[in-house]
Amino acid sequence: MIHGLRIFAETADPALSAAVEHLLRPFASSAGDNGSLEDTLHCRVQAVGHLPALVPVNASPVATEAGLSFSAADSRLYAEVEGFSVSVADLEANRLDVYVDRAQVSETWTVQHFAILPLITEFLRLRGLFPIHAAALEHGGKALILPALPGSGKTTLAIALVRAGLRLLSDDMPFLSRDGDKVTVLASLEDVNVCADGIRFFDELRFLRGQGPDERGKVSFSLEEQFPGSVAGQGAPRLIVFPRLSGNAKSVLRPIGSTEAFSSLLEHSLRPINRPLGVAHFEIMLDTVVACDCYRLETGCDPNEAAGLLRELLQSVHI
Repeated sequence: MIHGLRIFAETADPALSAAVEHLLRPFASSAGDNGSLEDTLHCRVQAVGHLPALVPVNASPVATEAGLSFSAADSRLYAEVEGFSVSVADLEANRLDVYVDRAQVSETWTVQHFAILPLITEFLRLRGLFPIHAAALEHGGKALILPALPGSGKTTLAIALVRAGLRLLSDDMPFLSRDGDKVTVLASLEDVNVCADGIRFFDELRFLRGQGPDERGKVSFSLEEQFPGSVAGQGAPRLIVFPRLSGNAKSVLRPIGSTEAFSSLLEHSLRPINRPLGVAHFEIMLDTVVACDCYRLETGCDPNEAAGLLRELLQSVHI
């Protein structure tokens, strides 16, 4: 169950089964959930010798990002990675079919984040949840959003913030949702993926040293298992900080205006493949910026020092 959307996934391939379970396990809800049959997404993931030609000739190209191509026709959305996978989402039938080249099924992270997750997010958008590429944390009901590209140190910074007393909403993709006239940041609790450079800052993560990395050079672990009580379900957006590794000794915070912040947040938002949702996407990004104080962070050599600055800043913001 992901925020009211029950996902029924099936696959006969052991490697794909492990990838799906690892992706969806953090969202597992208790048996007492109240999701309806209408809110059930049926997802079938298959390993195939040859990728099927699923995209019709009349499909309209929508976007291409990092080798992942999106197109649309009628109520169906398509996602393709050449030579790796092809996925089709039927938005009316609540069905997602994923085909992965059999030779690629061991590429777990890529299967999860290129073949499956991008189209699951489109079903969530239809239910009013809009993802952004960011880390997000909560303290005292207030949410801190850290939009950033890969390599910016946001995961290392997020771990440092957890050690400083904040609770994690997401390492990589929180959701923005409306609660009446207010925006809420909702959790997306995948396992945390950290690089070797990040591990060295935290004694608690020494057990990760020497473990084999995934195809991106990162190692994953459960934050809740390592830092009990460190995850949260939601928070009210009050602070947006765009981090960037500076290489300097000390971290520096610089306030920015709402126009600059809005433009930058749009760059880090995951834009809808389903074009009719574009207006709602635009509006919720704007309202999030309006609700927040906005900064840029030049992160210094010690992420724990930067985390101290951000915790103090978040504490000073009114709920």
